[in-house]
Amino acid sequence: MLRVVRCRARGYENGGLPASSDGAIAVGAYYSRFDWTDENGDPADYGVDYGLGDLAFFSNHGPRPDGRLKPEITAPGFGIAAALSKGSDIALAYADQIVEDGEHIVLQGTSMASPHAAGAAALILAEEPNASPEDVLARFAAGAMTDEFTGEVPNGGWGYGKLDVYGAVTAEIDGDDDSADDDDDSVGDDDSSADDDDSVDEGDDDSTETGDDGDDDDNDGGGGCGC
Repeated sequence: MLRVVRCRARGYENGGLPASSDGAIAVGAYYSRFDWTDENGDPADYGVDYGLGDLAFFSNHGPRPDGRLKPEITAPGFGIAAALSKGSDIALAYADQIVEDGEHIVLQGTSMASPHAAGAAALILAEEPNASPEDVLARFAAGAMTDEFTGEVPNGGWGYGKLDVYGAVTAEIDGDDDSADDDDDSVGDDDSSADDDDSVDEGDDDSTETGDDGDDDDNDGGGGCGC
């Protein structure tokens, strides 16, 4: 099973599961947006002065204690308009972050970044149903973007860089023709490839696991849930 999980704020040591596990692709977050139009049609912003495109302060740094690369990739995780659950605790606590359509709320956190990577993984699986977790990570790495913030990659802050969904889906990697027979166990266990299914499964469902690590340790980014 392929697990794409958020890179929580506290670290990859004890309690850092599942992001710290061999079988997970940990996703860090970077600052992607600071302003929006609120529910009343007025301009709104976080009122912070971070570098757009820089690594978010709540995105944990690796590597893992044994030297293994974590996180493996980063994705947008600040100022993300997510589906709003009306009447929820978040909706009530951060009503000023509901956007003008009244159906979405602006949030931030590695929980906002990991769905980008999970969606990219799903698109890869749609094109290559037998792709293994190693193949998905290889595509993330091959298509990743770098800039003045990421520096030379891979590294313990950015992994292989910033997720480029199109680049990942279209990347050509060694072993594209025999990915289902790949015995490399660098990501996931020996039984984690999708050889037996035409998709990556989560439990009994044919889906990619999008991840929370079960702990809401991400700090908020100046006015909201750091989910």
